[in-house]
Amino acid sequence: MQKPPRQSDIDTTISYEAKDIINLIKEKKSVFIGDAVVKYKDITLQAARITIDWDNHLMTAESMQDTVWTKKDSIGTDSVMTVKTIGAPVLIESGSKMTGAKMLYNYKSEKGLVIRGRTELEGGRYVGRQIKRVGKNVFNISNSSFTTCDLDSNPHFHFEARRLKMITNDKVIAKPVVFYIGHIPVAALPFAVFPNKTGR
Repeated sequence: MQKPPRQSDIDTTISYEAKDIINLIKEKKSVFIGDAVVKYKDITLQAARITIDWDNHLMTAESMQDTVWTKKDSIGTDSVMTVKTIGAPVLIESGSKMTGAKMLYNYKSEKGLVIRGRTELEGGRYVGRQIKRVGKNVFNISNSSFTTCDLDSNPHFHFEARRLKMITNDKVIAKPVVFYIGHIPVAALPFAVFPNKTGR
């Protein structure tokens, strides 16, 4: 008796591009290396390396190490080989952009995880140790900070929260919340709700 053909779990087209594409037939994986871009529905994933595990419906995006020669002196007579990280993962969805050290996205459940992630929303910058996409436009962020200050590395002020739920174009719920001026904590609240609607 002949087995019926297996139906695909993918309900739309996945488009991709990269400098090198490796298909691992036995492992049922595809690896995209070098300026890799994968598009699925309204999500675009960019990284130096993206791996799709077709059996587990999982996309993994990560940066890569690259060696470059850098000038050691101003006249360029001597140079040294240094290792730098290239192609940090970027996730773009419905106009919002998120970056991180590593990203995992399940295209069947439409849930994902961002390690050391950061995103900007309505003039504010959110940074977290882990950002989990738990539903359409709903993100849980652990050990997070938020600021609207223009300084990226050492903002004049910021809020920190152990747990934060961000609902895109609705609100942000954080608890507990500590307000910092520089590196000095000045106020604390058991929880806080911030609006993040467009135009607010």
